[in-house]
Amino acid sequence: MENLRETESCAENWLEITEKIFNFATSARKAFTEVDIQTKKEKLITLGQRITIRDGVLSIEPNELLVPIANDYPELE
Repeated sequence: MENLRETESCAENWLEITEKIFNFATSARKAFTEVDIQTKKEKLITLGQRITIRDGVLSIEPNELLVPIANDYPELE
């Protein structure tokens, strides 16, 4: 019975993460053009980790769940 609860919990967590990523992916472009600096920072943190700016170039190690979206974007368009 405990294994069933753990599986349900994992599924709920996965669903929540998937919903957040989908919402981010559908609203990110608008958010980056129409919002304040704090909101932009929050969106960047959602994108990934190890965010750096060096010589005016922004570098982000992408969140692993966003990689498939980036790789398949032309097909989604």
